[in-house]
Amino acid sequence: MTAEERTSRRGSRAPRGPHFTTTVLATIGILAVLAAGLGVASVVRGPRVSSGSVNETAAVSRAGQRLTLDVDQRTDAVTPDDITITPDVPYSVASDGSSVVVTFDGMLRYATEYTVSVALRGSDTGTEATSSYSFTTPDADVYTLVRDYRHDASDVKMPDSIVRSTVVDPSGSGAAPATAERIEEFAATDSMIATVESAADGSDSLVLHGTDGAGPYPVFTPDGAIITTLRSAPSAGLFGYTVNGGTADDGSTYRSALLVYDPTASSGRPVVVTSLDGQPLYVVSWAFVPGTSSLVAQAQDQQLYLVDGLTGTSSPIGRHTEIRGFLPGSATLIVGDPEGDSAIDLTDGATTPWTRTPIQAEPDEYPGKIVPTGADQYVQQLDRVDYAQSTAPLGSRLVSAGPEGVRTVFAPPTEGSRITDFCASPNGQYLAVEVVSKDARVDTYTVTGYENVLTYFVDLTTGDSSRSVNGFMPSWCT
Repeated sequence: MTAEERTSRRGSRAPRGPHFTTTVLATIGILAVLAAGLGVASVVRGPRVSSGSVNETAAVSRAGQRLTLDVDQRTDAVTPDDITITPDVPYSVASDGSSVVVTFDGMLRYATEYTVSVALRGSDTGTEATSSYSFTTPDADVYTLVRDYRHDASDVKMPDSIVRSTVVDPSGSGAAPATAERIEEFAATDSMIATVESAADGSDSLVLHGTDGAGPYPVFTPDGAIITTLRSAPSAGLFGYTVNGGTADDGSTYRSALLVYDPTASSGRPVVVTSLDGQPLYVVSWAFVPGTSSLVAQAQDQQLYLVDGLTGTSSPIGRHTEIRGFLPGSATLIVGDPEGDSAIDLTDGATTPWTRTPIQAEPDEYPGKIVPTGADQYVQQLDRVDYAQSTAPLGSRLVSAGPEGVRTVFAPPTEGSRITDFCASPNGQYLAVEVVSKDARVDTYTVTGYENVLTYFVDLTTGDSSRSVNGFMPSWCT
């Protein structure tokens, strides 16, 4: 490029006059106004919830779970009156600057959307605003045992199955992660299913299956042993069961001994629950403490023991006639005695009376099993019987009783059908109820079952019992 060309190009540029300067100043002014406006808007808008965190799975299985809400400004203290939760649940609240913690006093419902609204007031601005956060709890998985009494063309028995079902949404049901020729009973944790499988000689074996279908994985079982009362501690991943027969390590024969198996233990062997003298405890009834690796066992003399499930060591906690069960989601054990029921808080050993609202049965009804469903609430089975004929019950119903009154919450939909067992869900929201028809045939298993048995899910709040699945022995009950 020549010097003349460069000079020519410089000369062709228009000079920056007053109009250009005015435009730049106007742009800067607009940006300043916008920035100020945004600052004013943040003040006018007031504080709001920017995020939240809660363990939804724990919230449906244990009381006292926390929802932490993060707020985008510092706020004044939040009180319970500033909180609204839909659906309504009891709660407490604490706040610290830009964080609000809501603690749910009880357990939440399955497959339910909860919305927490908070009235907030900015500490620096004084501006008030209401902000919300929503989350949805998970559905509940329940496993049932479906026995198949058919034989194939070669006269080989069809296998029994453990079938997974979801309680609220039927679309999540149908998987069968465990099968075997003869399943006597089973129990499930979050990742494993244990089955008691019987052999032709009448002896039993304990077998593990993954809930994802992996396995089977045989567990050491003494030769000739009979296994009963298989149960699980889902959160701890433990399985417990009683053994009769079979030879112990010291050469003795098991007599209603309670064994606890930890699938993660390096030994691969179960732990034997022992009494104070170090000998295997003779157990007549037992149950895991919800949410822990501990259990409660009742000996022949009605002495109750609190047992460490990982070591098998036990401590006496008093004599009682019957173990009724635990208050849902708690370590409070309900026991029955001729003089009345009691509640034992296993966290501190405190024992208090557990007063039951009386249920008036009809003259032809026989009172049966009692299941605690709340601090002052329970459900009892009533069987209609013909005392002159001494036959199986002619019908059954479940009655709920508490401070708000007494009401029938479930009766089989078909005349003559009867209830064979029931239990409460871990959060106390549902009952799982086994129902057999009037003409159902009893099978020949050691742990008796019936053909064509159904398990109904009964919502204790709404009374809905329209959902049922095939099988029996629901995992909530084991």
